[in-house]
Amino acid sequence: MDLRSKFRGALIGAAVGDTLGMPVEGWSLKKIRSELGEVKDMLEGKKRPAGKWTDDTAMTIAVAESLIESKGFNAEDMREKFIKHYDPKRGYGRTVKVSLGLMQREVSEEERSRIARHNGAAMRIAPVGLFYYDDPVKLRQVSYESSKITHWHIYAQEGAALQAYAIAYLVKAEAGTLKQSDFLARLKEFVNEDAYKEQMRKIGDLIGESRNKPKIVKKIGNNVEAEKAVPVAIYSFITHCECFKDTVLYAVNLGGDADTIASMAGALSGAYLGVNAIPEGWRNKLEDAPYFYVLSDSLHQLKMSQHKAE
Repeated sequence: MDLRSKFRGALIGAAVGDTLGMPVEGWSLKKIRSELGEVKDMLEGKKRPAGKWTDDTAMTIAVAESLIESKGFNAEDMREKFIKHYDPKRGYGRTVKVSLGLMQREVSEEERSRIARHNGAAMRIAPVGLFYYDDPVKLRQVSYESSKITHWHIYAQEGAALQAYAIAYLVKAEAGTLKQSDFLARLKEFVNEDAYKEQMRKIGDLIGESRNKPKIVKKIGNNVEAEKAVPVAIYSFITHCECFKDTVLYAVNLGGDADTIASMAGALSGAYLGVNAIPEGWRNKLEDAPYFYVLSDSLHQLKMSQHKAE
């Protein structure tokens, strides 16, 4: 098991998935089909060149940098990193802007409650899944605590923990050996919230129906709510687990919150298959591509040094 390749694969895979989904973020499945047929490669987005990443990746970078510099989780440092990397041109969601005090106007409590369950905590959680891949108790704790910086709803926190745990499981799995039923059983056992247990059950029931995208969207979902976005990212991976390209393109072509869902699916696939499974052309086209190697290697080195110290 090449852990360095898997760390690289998860972070670069997340960024690549983000860039692939960016041009069609918010598009319906029907709109993608009518205007593009299907997304097959990196495309230019509105005012963004191909390979440009969004807030999903900016916040993932912030999480990784904070873990590295703090040698573990530090809530205040992570919050500062989020603010440092904030760039409104990246397309930040309202939840993050409200939570970090970046909104220019007041937001009602009703809206705060609604947006607090969005997927913004899960979309950035890959570094946590990597760094705590061998400690599920700590992984859950840090997933929850890092989520609370911006997302206080339990569904957002549980979604982040589930995504992190799935990455941790796949980091330890040898490529080519994944058993779908075992993977799903472990995920269902890990989650505490019934809504997520039900989504894991649906994934199992729908394994053989991936060609019917409208049904997948209807049954599992593809919007910004964490309890929809995280499970459909897992579904995209588990039904295409031996091919990174097929995994992320499937996620993108489901429509909805395409950049975030594809980013999470890309992190899962990269963690399982390693960085070399990601098409070289996509890796090279990625904005600031060399930095993702530096970041993932630094996270890996820190983890290994802590192992040696123990």
